[in-house]
Amino acid sequence: MYKRQPELCLSAYSNEDLFFQEALLCEVEEAISRILEETAGLDMIIVAGTPLKVEGGLYNCGVVMHRGRIAGIAVKSYLPNYREFYEARQFRPARELPADVIDLCSQTGIPIGPDLLFRVSSMPGFTLFVEICEDVFSPVPPSSRAALAGATVVANLSASNITAGKDEYRHLLAASQSARCLCAYIYTAAGFGESTTDLAWDGHAIVYENGNLVSLDPDDGSYTLIGPIGAIQGVIPGTPPTSLTIWTPDVDSLAFDPATGILYAVARREDLANNANTLRDLLFQINPATGLRVANAFGAGVDLSLIHI
Repeated sequence: MYKRQPELCLSAYSNEDLFFQEALLCEVEEAISRILEETAGLDMIIVAGTPLKVEGGLYNCGVVMHRGRIAGIAVKSYLPNYREFYEARQFRPARELPADVIDLCSQTGIPIGPDLLFRVSSMPGFTLFVEICEDVFSPVPPSSRAALAGATVVANLSASNITAGKDEYRHLLAASQSARCLCAYIYTAAGFGESTTDLAWDGHAIVYENGNLVSLDPDDGSYTLIGPIGAIQGVIPGTPPTSLTIWTPDVDSLAFDPATGILYAVARREDLANNANTLRDLLFQINPATGLRVANAFGAGVDLSLIHI
């Protein structure tokens, strides 16, 4: 099994200069220790985003854990420093790492760097590589080199904020990177719990395999290729009674609610707009185990709900 969390999830991404507080960094290390203790008996790979201090410098990291041990620490290579992002104020890029091993949580000699591959004997064919947010937005993502070295699964821990059309761009990035690298690409963005003082967060989580969007089973981590999702029934105000067949390319965004186990999907349909300045977003549900739409999700004979944009 595999569990990954967003970028800097143990501290939150939107801390700004609070990242320099020793109290925060100490709490982060205690959180890592608790995760190690609680998951020692599980055959599960866990990747948690966290800030780490290495010889006086702060680095944006993903700590990879398995059966109560830290297997290694991935480090972000490319720091966004434009528009609403200014990570270079707090963090250093992976190329400035002064060491390739560190001690953490009473464990010594832990590998750290931007080029680590992780294999588990109980998971044949599984070779994990971790990159962080901006890495996949770069001209040559670190995962490209990792795939050439044998990576079959790439995890991206992200704190990408949401703006108009950005979810579609993330789909494009994950789909194209998984297709080029012939791998599974797992992308998860920050959501609930982040400060919304300046930015909005959507908790976007998607999985692609060899360019194809897949659905994820939250119970055992297995995933199923999504083909035709099914005929969607419902009434859209201002249009005749509607029956649409939704295919994988129609899905513009996915959101999984861990509290209810519901996987929500949105398909944006410009052809259903009242005018050129109006978009119609159709909200429906997908069964995570089968990849098919959930019938009657919003009432008898109603599979979809209209979102006004």
